[in-house]
Amino acid sequence: MNRAATRCIIPISAISGPHGAAMSAIGGSGLSGESDWSQLTTETFEEEFDRFARTAFRLETRQDYTGATGPRYDYWRRREPMPERSPRTSPYLARVAKTTRAGKRWQRAHIVELPLSEYMQYEMAVYAENVAAGEDIRIVDRTAHPALDTLADDFWLFDAHDSSLEHAVFLRFDDRGYPVRYERTNNRERLAVCHWQHDLVWSLAVPLSDFLADNSQHPQHGTGALRPSGERMTEDKQPWTL
Repeated sequence: MNRAATRCIIPISAISGPHGAAMSAIGGSGLSGESDWSQLTTETFEEEFDRFARTAFRLETRQDYTGATGPRYDYWRRREPMPERSPRTSPYLARVAKTTRAGKRWQRAHIVELPLSEYMQYEMAVYAENVAAGEDIRIVDRTAHPALDTLADDFWLFDAHDSSLEHAVFLRFDDRGYPVRYERTNNRERLAVCHWQHDLVWSLAVPLSDFLADNSQHPQHGTGALRPSGERMTEDKQPWTL
């Protein structure tokens, strides 16, 4: 993951997972301009969260990111209180809380499939911690909305609708949901697809609290315990994917 950044150009058919053909119809047959795409290292990807000016939106489409989890998932599965994850202990949540107070907006939408898998129930508990720090998180059931069938890519969209700043970073995962590649683009065609997906998902999704109430999901049995004052927890391997 510490490889030097390299340049790449990725056609839409290659970045659309199992629905590449459908996404090509939406976004065009390909992407032009090698400078439109670059591959980020883990370090340069994390720097994106310190550089954005106003908005950060995350679309999640997978049902399993087990490969990116850390010890807290094991606590949760054993029905034991999880170590505290808050702005006090988590660098990621500290960043969210600080930038939210400064006027930046963090949005996250997850396209889920019911019934929720064990991992997705755990993620709902993690989401509650993100919401408490300032993220606006919404959930939508894929099976209830056929229009979502073509959405298969995970990405972050930064500073949408600001032509001088907006860009997206697409996340590629291994079979267990561990991020193995980060692809940054300012390609106008691809950003237009990201805008369309954001607007579609956001119009159909509901706030996390409403989703949990409506689906009678109660996944937070593993929350609540604190580590000794001042001790920093070990985050999941890639906290920005959660």
